[in-house]
Amino acid sequence: MNDKALNFYGHFLSVPSCKVGLMLSMSGIPHAYHHIDLMSGAQKELSFQTLNRFAQVPVIVHAKKTICQSDVILAYLAEQYGKLDGATEEERLRVREWLCWQADRLWNITRARSQIKFQNGAPAVVAQLQNGSRDALGVLDAHLEDGDFIIDVAPTIADVACFVVIAHAGDADIEISEWPAITAWQARMLALDGCALPGDYMPQESRA
Repeated sequence: MNDKALNFYGHFLSVPSCKVGLMLSMSGIPHAYHHIDLMSGAQKELSFQTLNRFAQVPVIVHAKKTICQSDVILAYLAEQYGKLDGATEEERLRVREWLCWQADRLWNITRARSQIKFQNGAPAVVAQLQNGSRDALGVLDAHLEDGDFIIDVAPTIADVACFVVIAHAGDADIEISEWPAITAWQARMLALDGCALPGDYMPQESRA
C-alpha cells in the first residue's frame, strides 16, 4: 500500500460511508475504495478490526494514519486538503458545530431509517424518531432561509454531512418537501460539481 495514497473502506448502504464518499466526490481527492461486505459480517473479521476497533465503516488510511468515525474523517480531509471547510477560524468553528448537531439531532433520520429498513422497529419507537427528525429539519430549514449554504455562501463538510443524511429521509418515511428552504438547498447542492445522490456515487464493489 502506498503510504501517501488515500484508502477508503465503506459500504454503499452505510450513511456514514456515504458522507465520506460525497466529500471525496465533491473535492476530487484521488483514492482507492474498498467495499466491506457488512451483510456477510466482514466488518467483524480480525483483519478489519485491526483498522477499526469499533468494527464499523467508514475508515480511511492516509499518510500512515488510520481514521474512523465519519465526521472525524470529514474534518481531517477538509484540513489536510483545504477543501469544503470554512474560510476563517470562526467559520471553521461554526462548521464543526453543525457537524456535531447533525450527528446528534439530524441523525434521528438515520435512526428512524435503521428501525424501518433493518430492525423491524416498534411503531412507537419509529414515531418518536420521526418526530425528532422533523424537529431537526425545522431547525435547519429556518437556518437555510437566510443563506445559500449552512455556512454563508459556500458549501462545507457541514453541508455534505447534512445533505447525505437528508438524502435518506425517504427510507425513514419523511417527506422533505414539507421544508421548502431545505429542498431549495438540496437543489443548489446537486448543481455543484461532484454532488449527487448516494446511489450515483457510492460504488458497490472495490475500486483502485
